[in-house]
Amino acid sequence: MDITIILLHGLGAHPVTLWPLELYLRWCGYTAVHRVSYPVDQLSTQDAVDHVSRRIAELTSARQIVVVGQSFGGIVGNRLHERGWDVRLGVWIGSPLHGARLLTQLSSALPARVWDFVWKPPYDYLMTKSREPVPPHDVHTISMGWPLWNSFDGCVYADEATLDPRRHTHLGWADHRTVFANPRLWMLVARLIRERADLAPRHFDAVEKRESTKTKDPHQDQDQDQEF
Repeated sequence: MDITIILLHGLGAHPVTLWPLELYLRWCGYTAVHRVSYPVDQLSTQDAVDHVSRRIAELTSARQIVVVGQSFGGIVGNRLHERGWDVRLGVWIGSPLHGARLLTQLSSALPARVWDFVWKPPYDYLMTKSREPVPPHDVHTISMGWPLWNSFDGCVYADEATLDPRRHTHLGWADHRTVFANPRLWMLVARLIRERADLAPRHFDAVEKRESTKTKDPHQDQDQDQEF
């Protein structure tokens, strides 16, 4: 079954950061994978959701989608159902779903001129937002952690990136900005789509059969022949 997979980047990022994940998903057999660009640094949250919704409508006629959002992209993806999209599965990666304490810490620590220079419109929202609601569709959150600070990935704390601990995975030794070069993340996202959304790519059965053949015990057939 073909399914439309939407990849959303975060603040200060570019769709090219999601290119490795797109390549891996296509290698797995998913053909309708789209990286969506939107001016997240310049828009309010609701305007970002509206913009992304329009872009998705331009890319596909399907109403049922899988959404993978990195950082702020997870906040946007978490609200696409409000625009009428039938989200089969949402995967939010390092998303500050309950605000971003780091921004509050930086605003207090940095000189006013420096803070004014790095400030972006979404920062005020992230510094004051309440807990993100759990959407009415299936969702899985992923957090990351530095080697010596496992609950922090350089931008977002693990508790900020968690909606439901029962539907959450933490990747240790992973950084917020470089996680999309991490094969562990690629494999996790592909497995979630395949298992949680029950959406195996068309060639998945053939791949499984080929892999099982590779790992098959070379003496297994001889043993079976002896039993008969």
